[in-house]
Amino acid sequence: MGKTAAYIRLSKEDEKKGESESITNQRELIKNYVNKNNLGECEFFVDNGYSGGNFERPQFKKMIEEIRKRKNKYSHYKRYIKVR
Repeated sequence: MGKTAAYIRLSKEDEKKGESESITNQRELIKNYVNKNNLGECEFFVDNGYSGGNFERPQFKKMIEEIRKRKNKYSHYKRYIKVR
């Protein structure tokens, strides 16, 4: 079984609203989903304080690079989306 790649982000706007625990919460939600669905080990890529308005985010770029380099390493991809 491959790994699951999980991307987490907290924007600067959310950070200002005092939602700094959001990264921890997102990580737990994804971990629970991965475990519940038997998706194997989960590798997290986290960008804290970056806007979602573009893809100039270091860990997002790293995740995409890792997926491209090691196509067979990841069998699932998961992103937690916060709807306002």
